[in-house]
Amino acid sequence: MKFLWAIFKEAYLHFFAVIGALSLASLVATLDLYDWPRSILQMIAWWKSIAYPVVDAVFAPILSLISSLVEFEIRLSNAMKDYFGVGVALAFSRFRGALFGWKKPAVTDEARPTADRAKVLKSLLRKPFLAAQLLIRTIFVWPVEVVLMTRLALFARRVFPQATDEYVRNVRISHAITLLPIFYFILLVLASWVIGIYHFLTRR
Repeated sequence: MKFLWAIFKEAYLHFFAVIGALSLASLVATLDLYDWPRSILQMIAWWKSIAYPVVDAVFAPILSLISSLVEFEIRLSNAMKDYFGVGVALAFSRFRGALFGWKKPAVTDEARPTADRAKVLKSLLRKPFLAAQLLIRTIFVWPVEVVLMTRLALFARRVFPQATDEYVRNVRISHAITLLPIFYFILLVLASWVIGIYHFLTRR
């Protein structure tokens, strides 16, 4: 059972990391910010065929309500669909990082901040509005959240100077897990460079 649970956690983690990377790549392609090679464009096209209907289904009722209030029709552009796709993938990655990125500290110190998975989950259950706010922020203003999470992933010790080493390590791991879609996107860019160099060399 533990083995199956471990497989599920890893599959969950990497699935949304890949989804987030493809969503970001699709956004870049929609805005014509980068010239992706054909093989990656095919992956992006596949992703759009799945993601766009899902985003439409989720946001259609909200946009319909807003349209009725302002008395003109509001539609999501493809760029906005990609944008929200990245936010949703990061939200799921953040959930994964919050629940599974925290390990029980080996040594506790009442005078210094510490936490584990159970405490994080209890905190989310005790403060549902705060959890909902975090979710909304991750979906709607994910570029800001990425900057904040990167700061915690890289400089947790500076942010929490009085925390235990276990606490700082948990903060770093949980936020690094959340940022995996960004890391996968960087790998996608590097892969496109390799493909471009290969095509350039084989044409000579």
